[in-house]
Amino acid sequence: MGTNHTLCSAAGGLCAGHSGDSEAIALEIYFNEITQHWVLHKASYSVHTGYGTYVRTGGSQYPTSLSYDGKVGGRPQVFVAFGKHANYASQAQCDGGQMGFDNCLPNASRVLATGAQRNLGSITVKQIDCVYSSNPLYVGLGRQECYWQDIDFSGWIGTEPDSDPHRDRLIAFGFVP
Repeated sequence: MGTNHTLCSAAGGLCAGHSGDSEAIALEIYFNEITQHWVLHKASYSVHTGYGTYVRTGGSQYPTSLSYDGKVGGRPQVFVAFGKHANYASQAQCDGGQMGFDNCLPNASRVLATGAQRNLGSITVKQIDCVYSSNPLYVGLGRQECYWQDIDFSGWIGTEPDSDPHRDRLIAFGFVP
């Protein structure tokens, strides 16, 4: 950590944080009628100003460049850079990300909730639009993050909008009818 701190100071703001830096993990899945299982076709992990995209190729059942929890085809693992809000497919990618400024804490993991209650829907059927933080530190501050409205997000603790609206990103991911 100390080395990264020194490098960040020398980088003239490359490591500076900002409000509203929303990151995303988009998983494109489909139901395989033959095997009667859900299959991961494509995963997109936000990495600072872009996305790392992992797609199943050839005869593979799942994206082979991802790590999976327990077994291939299980939950895809995401390695999140400590304090930098970037997502990677491996510990090595994370530790080498952003010109070496990113790093991931080893053996720190969390299973994210999924299911119908997390389904954003589509541009025509908006199942979830604006949400309040579920983090007890930010509940009651009145800030919302909106997915389908054309509203910038200023973060849960920020005051100045500093990210683009999610709407265009969701459309680019294919959340359309």
